[in-house]
Amino acid sequence: MSDQPDLDDAASNESERDIYMRFMKCHKCYDIIPTSSKLVVFDTTLQVKKAFFALVANGVRAAPLWESKKQSFVGADLRARGTQD
Repeated sequence: MSDQPDLDDAASNESERDIYMRFMKCHKCYDIIPTSSKLVVFDTTLQVKKAFFALVANGVRAAPLWESKKQSFVGADLRARGTQD
């Protein structure tokens, strides 16, 4: 026998769903972003070898590619595979 009072299942499920709604109302997306992080962006004119070494040197696995002529990001990224974390 448990010392806790029995809760109605419907009320319990409703309460669990409300937790997320209340959390999102009380917090901003910036609250979950680390205070220190790196953002690495490569221009499409950068040599692939240099981009790869820059990923490894910064401990980043992927980065968006920026195309200067279009002034926009292209939908590709570079992935540093086989590197140690």
